[in-house]
Amino acid sequence: MRVIGQGFTSTVYLSEEGNVQKKVDLDYIVAPHDPRRELKLLKKLDHPNVIKLLEWGTNSDELVLTFCYYENDLYGVIKNNTRTRFDIHSLQKTDRNQLPSESALTIVSGLCQALRYLHTEMNIIHRDINPRNIMFKKDSLEPVLIDFGISIEESQLDGICDIGTSCYRAPETLLGLPYSYGVDLWCLAVVMMLIYSQDSGELLLKLHNERDGNRVGDRLGDLALLANIFETFGTPSVEQWPDSSQSEAFVHMNFVQHPGRPVEQLLPRCEDARVKTIFEHLTVYQSSSRWDINTVVNELEKKA
Repeated sequence: MRVIGQGFTSTVYLSEEGNVQKKVDLDYIVAPHDPRRELKLLKKLDHPNVIKLLEWGTNSDELVLTFCYYENDLYGVIKNNTRTRFDIHSLQKTDRNQLPSESALTIVSGLCQALRYLHTEMNIIHRDINPRNIMFKKDSLEPVLIDFGISIEESQLDGICDIGTSCYRAPETLLGLPYSYGVDLWCLAVVMMLIYSQDSGELLLKLHNERDGNRVGDRLGDLALLANIFETFGTPSVEQWPDSSQSEAFVHMNFVQHPGRPVEQLLPRCEDARVKTIFEHLTVYQSSSRWDINTVVNELEKKA
């Protein structure tokens, strides 16, 4: 077997049989990671857009989970559809995302189906939706959501806000506010920014710049990321984000006031009015006012 991935408490291998084995250290468990809870959830999952557990077992102090192998993640799909252009005047190279609009919609629709299954049928919050956790078979653009290492049933929410990955984290988690299914929907919106980017996610790199770091739980990093979110989506008032009144950090910090960028800048390659409408309703700061996944799917099912 060869190593193909490394997580916080796990190592991922590609076996000789062509499957993936995820080995999780049971002696080193740091919340919100919980391998036993992950196994419990995986045993119940059965949906074409969600990873399926093939086998599981224990090996001394390890939990071994076996899955199908997927060749690409979302970053790989974008890279495969990126073309480099050379400007003879500036003598500079520019990468351009050329993912077809039909393919983009297939990916977004598949992710929405995965979330509808998780949220409405299984009552599960994924808590770490990002391009690395969205996988594809070699010749398919049907997405499969993976990695339930920090996922949790909504009824069992533990209040831990150190969840998610860098710029894909929902703003409420950066302030330590209560959250629910809405964190996944915010993540979906930011993933949409990558899918419909003009320059293969350059705006996301600005959203997650060097100041932010990549350490979940770094308070200064969290506030820096929040400031970048405000620069991108607009700086909210307490009236626009009532839950923020529970955070002393938000109330007492003097954030720079930004109007927010129009959807045409955030989704520059999107010509589908339904997707734009969904995006605008998922990037609302007050999580209770974000569209739920059923509303999102209903909007997608309307005729374009």
